[in-house]
Amino acid sequence: MWSGVGINVRSLVGQWSVNVNEVHRQLQQLITVVNYC
Repeated sequence: MWSGVGINVRSLVGQWSVNVNEVHRQLQQLITVVNYC
């Protein structure tokens, strides 16, 4: 039972970290555009 829960938590954390990286990349592009203007 607990091993299944651990796998679920790990996949959730993996998805979350991917989302954070995507948001960070978008922010970097936005900052670049703002600095350019």
